[in-house]
Amino acid sequence: MSVDVDVTKKNVDIDKVEASLGYAHRQIESLAQSVQSLPEVNEDGYSECPFAEDMYAQKEEIQATLSSQLKDLYREQEAIEAEITRCKNNLVVISAHESRIHRDSVRDRYSQAEVELSALIQRLCEMKEELAKTIKVVQAALARAAEKYFPGRRPRKGGLSGALPAAGANGDSEMDDLWRMDQQC
Repeated sequence: MSVDVDVTKKNVDIDKVEASLGYAHRQIESLAQSVQSLPEVNEDGYSECPFAEDMYAQKEEIQATLSSQLKDLYREQEAIEAEITRCKNNLVVISAHESRIHRDSVRDRYSQAEVELSALIQRLCEMKEELAKTIKVVQAALARAAEKYFPGRRPRKGGLSGALPAAGANGDSEMDDLWRMDQQC
């Protein structure tokens, strides 16, 4: 009696999921830093920081990337759930057939397959849990980022918010004034 159950075959690339989780965490951090550094902008789109619109545009880009990553995380979560179900079904099949085997060498292979499959199921369950936690953190980060937006329109890179300052009263150049304003942002 032989059973054709390949315990080494995986429908989920765990390394890819781990890389995806790492990327999501980096994007979460990047978005949080971006949101935290956003300057105040009034309802007309004016800010004392001449680079405010660029900063808001950059935040929007990171937010869009993270939103796309969230969709990927949901797909990976579904794939892991399906893989857990498949592995558990295989474990049932292996266990049922192992009890009918009388030769020790074959029974040992079945036992080894059970051990490997149980370890894989455990790892997939841990991955599923980590995905669920990361998804919640991504959702919270996106919600916080959505609270900060450029008023009236979508921000454009290269757009300047408000008027450029004239030469300083103390004779400083316009570039010096811009640099000081950037330091205040």
